[in-house]
Amino acid sequence: MSRKFVRRGFKLGAAIGAVFFLAQVFLRKQAPKPEDNATRTPVQPKLQNATPEAPADDEVEAPSASPSSAAEVAEAAPPGDDLGGTDAPWVDPLPDGICPDTHPVKAKLSSKIFHVPGGLAYDRTTPDRCYRDAATAEADGFRAAKR
Repeated sequence: MSRKFVRRGFKLGAAIGAVFFLAQVFLRKQAPKPEDNATRTPVQPKLQNATPEAPADDEVEAPSASPSSAAEVAEAAPPGDDLGGTDAPWVDPLPDGICPDTHPVKAKLSSKIFHVPGGLAYDRTTPDRCYRDAATAEADGFRAAKR
């Protein structure tokens, strides 16, 4: 008598479990997958000197017109500033997902892992940032890939 109830309970539990499983499979809403890095907005680099010293009254110059070209902006930036050029610790990858020769280390923001040339997953990694060297990537909070 008790075996009969156990068997029926087991069969009933298996049937209910199968129904819930199938409901999860067929009624699950698919989450939208991000397309590429094209939808992602680039993160702006942090400036080293965020609060410049105020100049003395006799050193204040009249404001000039804003620079109109990228070359004028690069000339206006002090040397070592992170606004552009090769002095920046990291750069955005090229549109095809390749790091420039000056910044070969690939880093992913989602995993906080960086890949060096010659690593196992280096060729298949689509970077979010490109660093000059591994030490710079580590200083920015990333860790090296295990392989």
